[in-house]
Amino acid sequence: YTPAFRSRVVKASFESGLSIREVARQYGIHVSLLYRWRQECRRRSRRPEDGPLVPVRLAEPVAQEGQAPGQMEITFRDGSILRFGHDVPPERVERLIMLLRP
Repeated sequence: YTPAFRSRVVKASFESGLSIREVARQYGIHVSLLYRWRQECRRRSRRPEDGPLVPVRLAEPVAQEGQAPGQMEITFRDGSILRFGHDVPPERVERLIMLLRP
C-alpha cells in the first residue's frame, strides 16, 4: 500500500468515530494491518531522532477589519503541506501533524 493510502486509513481510524474493524472493512484491509499501521504511527511520533525542538517566535496578530480570518500552513520536510483555518482546535492540528509527519 502507498504511504498516502496508509496515512489516509490511519487518519480515518483516529478521526471517524468508527471502530477499527469498521474502518478496516471500509478500506478493504485486514484489521490487524490497520492496528499495525496505527502502532507504527504512534512510534514514529515519539522518535527522538526527529531532531531537537526549534524555538518559534509568534508575532502579535494584526486585526484588520473587513477581512476574513486567514489560513495557517505547515510545510513538512518531504514537501507535503498541511493547511488549516484559524478555527481548527490545536489538539486536532497536533493530531494531524503526528499522522502526516514522514
